[in-house]
Amino acid sequence: MENISKAHNKEHGNNPLLIIEVPHVATLMGFYAEAIEGQAIMTTISYGLKIALSERLDGGVRVLNTRRQEKKKFSLLSLRPKKEDRWASPFKAVLSTFQEMGVNLRGIGITISGPLAGGAMCALNAAIVSGLTYGINKLYNLNYKDDQLLNIALKANESILYYPAKIRDIKACFLIPKGTIALYDTKKGSIEKLAFKKESSVTLSVLSSGIHYSVLTQEEEEFALYSLELGKMIKEKLSSYSLKNIQDREFRDIVKGLSESDKAKLKYIIGEAQRVSPIWNYLKLGNLKDASRYFYMNQKSLSSDAELTSPEIDWIVRRAIESEGIYSLSQISDGISGTMIMIGKDDSIIPQTRLDEYERIFGFHPESYSYITAEGMRVVEESDEDTSC
Repeated sequence: MENISKAHNKEHGNNPLLIIEVPHVATLMGFYAEAIEGQAIMTTISYGLKIALSERLDGGVRVLNTRRQEKKKFSLLSLRPKKEDRWASPFKAVLSTFQEMGVNLRGIGITISGPLAGGAMCALNAAIVSGLTYGINKLYNLNYKDDQLLNIALKANESILYYPAKIRDIKACFLIPKGTIALYDTKKGSIEKLAFKKESSVTLSVLSSGIHYSVLTQEEEEFALYSLELGKMIKEKLSSYSLKNIQDREFRDIVKGLSESDKAKLKYIIGEAQRVSPIWNYLKLGNLKDASRYFYMNQKSLSSDAELTSPEIDWIVRRAIESEGIYSLSQISDGISGTMIMIGKDDSIIPQTRLDEYERIFGFHPESYSYITAEGMRVVEESDEDTSC
């Protein structure tokens, strides 16, 4: 598998002047917090995207996405976004924002690679907007500070027509340092940071189910948009209710007139919002074992109420819970279908026989790795990215 430098040279005819690494932002709980102006627990896991940049002699922009094996091209004289731009829209948005600020841009060759290059549009757009803003600042020696770059990225995101990024995902790229988890308040736009700690007797790992990144992408993106519509309805009916303390009777009042499907979806959205606070409190104490109960509850509701799982995920979750020492295995929102967080006792793992059985039944190869928070955005050397495509 060739690295991003080789892919860039092959496509653009020159080596990249700069390679930017963007962290892989993940929401552990509060996937649909925007729907009810709630909170979300966020972190970073490994890297999500790499962006290679080089200059061109003309005024053109050429973009290669190595994961999708797709190319886009446009002129710096024509940066008005169009719906058909799809994943190229954030490039236009960032470049036009810098132009509006008076930056004299030249032609540019761009290559992107990494897990998020093939992920859900909202997550990919967040990584591109953040990484390209950071990269242009470095490439042109503009010397903007991180808070200024964040504002530039947020402004650029406003002009994306096709699935603009979540504001919190962009902020996470700039504001969540290594070794940190964060509580993001969607109403206030504030971030509370917490140094990650856990009991020595508990393990936390990331499991990739191996399913294709697009298996649940459309359903998740549609649910996110629909959750905002449900959120508006909640806001109108919650004038006399407190979401945190809403009781069954009050819930029945709110869902009057809704279909059974909508009632179930709303049940998940509200339930997830209420699970954020106890999980965060346990994380403050480093108590992952008790936090795992809420992750387990959320996964059950995600499957039965929101219906945002798949047969493969349901199968491996059941087998994990049956395994000795494993407390929970739950999906996280990171732009790639089937990524999960596993909490267990000591070094507990899903038995290899179960993983082999999973691969034999479904044809997907699952992989797990220790949970390690990522560095923030940074410039990397070619030697740091040997297998990034």
